[in-house]
Amino acid sequence: MIFGRILLPTDFGVGYEEALAKLEKMKVQADEVVLLHVIDEETLRVFMKEHRATSTTEAEEILRDIAERRLWIEATRVSRVFKTDNVRTIVIFGDPGRRITEVADREDASVVVIPSHGDPSIHHSPGSTTLKVISLSQAPILVIGVGQRRDEP
Repeated sequence: MIFGRILLPTDFGVGYEEALAKLEKMKVQADEVVLLHVIDEETLRVFMKEHRATSTTEAEEILRDIAERRLWIEATRVSRVFKTDNVRTIVIFGDPGRRITEVADREDASVVVIPSHGDPSIHHSPGSTTLKVISLSQAPILVIGVGQRRDEP
């Protein structure tokens, strides 16, 4: 499977890791990958409380720096998985589902590739972010099922 521009959101979690492993096995290729991390309000709030940040701006700058460094490292792996040297990274704040769809539109993504849920150990149906992206996005969505299937009785 070869795509033009893939939007690949990541929360750096288990669901993302499993999805990326499956994409590698599927031999998905892309001309370009936009690697996106959305920092939600809850993460910002918890960070400010735990680290006693003096302002929202200060906390946002620190969180953005951390995320950009993680994405920079992740971009090397994504480049290998999708067989492209063209990987860009974006860090933004807000509601993940809404922001993913906004970036998909702005970047004119050929497809948004997203795991079925962030933590496969506790979910057996699509997560809230995935459902929001499916319902709001005008771009095609490729949902990668993650987690172990339970045997039916």
